[in-house]
Amino acid sequence: MLRGILLLSIFFTVFSGLYGQVKRFYTLENGDFDRVNIILKATSNSCCIKPTVNPNLVNVFGFEYNHEPTIYSTTAINDRVENLVINLDNSSGSAEMSLTDKFFKTSGSTDNHWDLYLSKEKPMKLLLNYAIGDASVDLSDLPIERLKINTGSANVNVSYMEGKSNLVEMDSFYVKVDLGSLTVNKMNHARAYTVIADVNFGALLLDYSGALAEKSYVFASVGAGNLIIGLPASQDIPVIINIHNSPLCHVKLPKKFRKKDNHVYISESYAENAPNILSFDLDVAVGQIKFVESK
Repeated sequence: MLRGILLLSIFFTVFSGLYGQVKRFYTLENGDFDRVNIILKATSNSCCIKPTVNPNLVNVFGFEYNHEPTIYSTTAINDRVENLVINLDNSSGSAEMSLTDKFFKTSGSTDNHWDLYLSKEKPMKLLLNYAIGDASVDLSDLPIERLKINTGSANVNVSYMEGKSNLVEMDSFYVKVDLGSLTVNKMNHARAYTVIADVNFGALLLDYSGALAEKSYVFASVGAGNLIIGLPASQDIPVIINIHNSPLCHVKLPKKFRKKDNHVYISESYAENAPNILSFDLDVAVGQIKFVESK
């Protein structure tokens, strides 16, 4: 714990010198409730979510010149749930940032950068809404019961450190990609029982770098966008793919998969009684679905 606090101190010291003083805007302390529901709204900024050893459940940091975020916190006493809404709008005062500012703002700019630190002390459900900008979500070793991400035109990267999977089985992982992009590295670490993906014109990458501990069902619908699914080259994961496609789309299936039925394909290690089957039910209109070998 002391090592984690020391690393955070070094981080804030370095970045304070480069970009200005770092300020803590909000803290949710551990209270008399059992779980936390978080709704995050981010418009056109840079936003990072990271795990922390800090006993406080949620900490929101930004630079001192950032606008003040709008944060609401209510406790549902009967359900013993803390509901937290964090609005990281890009407005300053009463004036909204213009559309021109949003679209021509450089993605590497440090203006309006935020860091959210989450603790593993209590289970959480996350609803993350990103409009424009870049977002990084590290959920390593956190108890996330449910995750929902809406990307808009943002570029979002979700990751897990090796050996630091989700601490609980996730009941559902829902993603909607409009014009932006979403990458999920080490998707097998999410421990998501149900994955639902809706890809319009953007791009979604689901990288399964290893075997699953439990069964997982992936339901994906692709309009004119791209869905890329990474599977290990070893072929040691029991996988079944049910795909519905049109003549206007492009589909690339994994190597060495064999056809089991009409529109159904299975891996070499597939067995109906396997406890950790990865099952895909895919629907594509005019876009692309491609399976590739994960590194």
